[in-house]
Amino acid sequence: MFDRNTVIGLALSSVLFMIFMYVSFQKDKKYRLEHPPVKEVLVDKKTASSDSKTIPTNTNSIVPNTIVNDSIKNVEASGKYGVFANSVNTPVKTFTIENEVMKITFSNKGASVKQVELKKFKTWDKKPLLMTANNDNYYSFNFQIKNNLIINSGEMNFESDYNNIVLKGDEKKSISFKLKAADGQYVEQVYTISGNNYVLGHKVNFINLNNVLPDNIAYVELNWAQKCRKLEYKVTDERRFSGLYFQNRVSKSVTDLIDQTPESKTNESEIGWIGYKQQFFSTILSSPDGMSGKVATDFDPKDTTINKKYVSTVNLPLTNSANSSLNLEWYYGPNDYTALRKMDKGYENLIPLASSMAIFKWMGFVNKYAIIPIFNLLKNFTHNYGIIIFVLALIIKLVLTPFTLQQSRYSAKMQILKPELDKLKEKYGDDQQKFSAEQMKIMSKVGMSPLSGCLPMLLQMPILISMYNFFPASIELRQASFLWANDLSTYDSILSFPPIFGIDHLSLFTILMTITSLINAWITPQPQSQDNPGMKYMPYIFPFMLFFMFNSFSAALTYYYLLFNVFSIVQVWVIKKFFIDEKKLEAEIHAKKNAPAKKGGWMDKLENYTKEQQAKAKAQQKGK
Repeated sequence: MFDRNTVIGLALSSVLFMIFMYVSFQKDKKYRLEHPPVKEVLVDKKTASSDSKTIPTNTNSIVPNTIVNDSIKNVEASGKYGVFANSVNTPVKTFTIENEVMKITFSNKGASVKQVELKKFKTWDKKPLLMTANNDNYYSFNFQIKNNLIINSGEMNFESDYNNIVLKGDEKKSISFKLKAADGQYVEQVYTISGNNYVLGHKVNFINLNNVLPDNIAYVELNWAQKCRKLEYKVTDERRFSGLYFQNRVSKSVTDLIDQTPESKTNESEIGWIGYKQQFFSTILSSPDGMSGKVATDFDPKDTTINKKYVSTVNLPLTNSANSSLNLEWYYGPNDYTALRKMDKGYENLIPLASSMAIFKWMGFVNKYAIIPIFNLLKNFTHNYGIIIFVLALIIKLVLTPFTLQQSRYSAKMQILKPELDKLKEKYGDDQQKFSAEQMKIMSKVGMSPLSGCLPMLLQMPILISMYNFFPASIELRQASFLWANDLSTYDSILSFPPIFGIDHLSLFTILMTITSLINAWITPQPQSQDNPGMKYMPYIFPFMLFFMFNSFSAALTYYYLLFNVFSIVQVWVIKKFFIDEKKLEAEIHAKKNAPAKKGGWMDKLENYTKEQQAKAKAQQKGK
């Protein structure tokens, strides 16, 4: 039997977990359709160039046509492109550079990346995984030249003479695109790629343009917009783990826009990198010299083909107008925590290892320093992630065994003390203060601490919540099959049907998790609090509440909780069978009760404090 302190521990654990689950669940389903989409994302007028316009994030095309059309309109009115007029005679050409992990399609129109295919991955329906394609990705550099013209690199045809290139291993290749003003005067974009990683170096050089650029030019404006298409099975789940992130170059702190509503951040300065994150893949732009400007996210809840849209408009510092360079770097690749951390740029912060709720953020340390290292160690022995999760759950359960044993011993002792405590309850009736004081006196006498009943359960909560964040963020589980689950990163549906109370399928791992939770509640002594008799039903109600929440969660998560329940059932049986000798405990309790009382312990202090409070309460009643 659990006593009142155990009931409190169970209630606290349940309340904390329910708060966490409720907030997470609400973020997933609440779209606020009545909210207008973000309208403006450019830097404010004090820092923006006079000809810059806004980028509407709710446009059907990700290409910011407003900027393009208005900038070109000024040029066409004068009948020329300034000193870059010859670019219109350069034919448009595309070619690819392919390394071991990705295939990038470049176009000399804008000298930009048009398509990126990650060769080692497929979409949920086994199609080539394209990080960007067609007009889904757009970036251009706006800079002012003399005669008050704004040049938009996205509309310029750069000169290039490359054909398709294939790289392997440590091979490295740089390609150059030039926008010529005159002999020896040009804007050059240089991309560098090696044969075995997801990084694309990008450098923009302004060569001998002192007669072209204004003397007071201080920055180049970069407009970058990307429409992320659906890559996973269910776009609503994908959105829940997708967002725009950016890092402060000085403090290294990372800010995210991930809530399920249109969001924007304005006038951000000292940005080191910006990441357009999807659930398992990201496009990241970084600059060692920093950026400043505005970023925004948007999405249409009714569009099931598009995950989210991201837009950034930032200023890149230009220190020397005649000969200056912008140093950039692009990352197109998977959200692999270990690989991103090795890059030493803070990219691993794209992966949420803890809840965004302040009270739970510290739990990210459990994932960072315990769960991930164990998970990576187990990967060295097998790539069957069902077995890895099994071993991981077993290790964690064994680590928690001392606390479980302590809790079981506490429960057994309370069972022995139950007749005596029942007599006290009958003696003092509704006087809870006197009952508590006498109960503490008895527990102190036999060497029992009230924390023994609730602390073990509270210690398990950080691990359970850490797993809630770890499994959906683990790209290793993406499309990994186990038993009947085809993809451990999403739910394992065994039956689909029209929505009923928000449920349109049944997940087998979730059903088994619920059943084992009920068995665990049945074999474990239940709370029997005379103050709140209804608490004894909580262990039976709680599993059904979790079923409605976990039914759409990843199979890896519900499989882990299923294992945790099974191991708990076995553990309870083993402890009762081999580690709890009730006769020996009863003799131990009687021996301590008959021994001389020791004074000065914290239980005595607590008892004295209780008596003082009782005396004050009586004095106040007499005063009335």
